[in-house]
Amino acid sequence: MKNGKKPTKRQKLIMKSQGLDPACWLVVKNLGSSIEVVSKIALKKGGKARTRILNIE
Repeated sequence: MKNGKKPTKRQKLIMKSQGLDPACWLVVKNLGSSIEVVSKIALKKGGKARTRILNIE
């Protein structure tokens, strides 16, 4: 898995609109129509962290 990056202001607004707390999530991929994010907590626990894909409207 690639390293996650801190979300930008625009990405934070998208996360808030989806019901996520931007302080707890990192951006893995930034595609044109979606953003792939991973939880910081899942990364700290080790093992395989699951990602979520947020669609941009």
